[in-house]
Order: sequence, then C-alpha cells, then structure tokens
Amino acid sequence: MGMDLNEWLRGERDWRELWEFKDKFREGSHYRAAKLRAPELVEAMALAPDIKAKPPPLEDWTYLRQHLATIQDLLLKLIYVSGHTDPSKAPTTPTPELPWEARRQEIMAVKSSSIRAILVPWEVD
Repeated sequence: MGMDLNEWLRGERDWRELWEFKDKFREGSHYRAAKLRAPELVEAMALAPDIKAKPPPLEDWTYLRQHLATIQDLLLKLIYVSGHTDPSKAPTTPTPELPWEARRQEIMAVKSSSIRAILVPWEVD
C-alpha cells in the first residue's frame, strides 16, 4: 500500500499517522539530513545564541550516569592525546553541581580572600 500525502490533505487520514511514520526514519536517513540542510533551519541555527550545556538536575543523576560520564570524559581525553592535543582542553560531560561542592567553593573563596588580605593588604577592597 502506497502513501499519498493528498489523503492527509483531503482529511482522509489522521495526521498523527504521518507524524508517527516520520518519526520512524532512522537518525542517519536522507530525510533527516535534508531537514538539517534546509536553508530556514541553517539560518535560524546560525543566528541562535550559542547554548552551553546545562548540567542535569540532581534528581536525575544516578550512580550509573556518574560512571558513564567519567568514562565519556576519559575517552575524550584519550582522543585528544591520540591527536597530539592537550587532554586538559578536552570538553567534559555536564554533571550536576552537588550541594557540598558549591559550599566547599564558598569556603575556599573566603579562605583565599582572607589569606590574600594578610599577604597583600593594599590590594583588598
């Protein structure tokens, strides 16, 4: 049985069927590639602000996800090393900010400003 878009345009078929059919195309299909090359999409994406990866919420973070993120980071560093590039410049997987890590940074900021005030008193505001 062939598909005729006119059936949807004439109202003979439910639009959800077409949407479900479209979603079955695999990731590397010609349809998806053509969609990504559409001039309107290319222009919109070029003008869009660069979005930084946001860390996932703490509620979704699991022990398994932490290990997978660690493995991904190590693989990226390995790729950088194999390409004779500094592995410290490899991107890292976004992870949630743990509450104690944020507090630890606050404590360290206070300590470093106190030490700086003692060592270099003329630079402190």
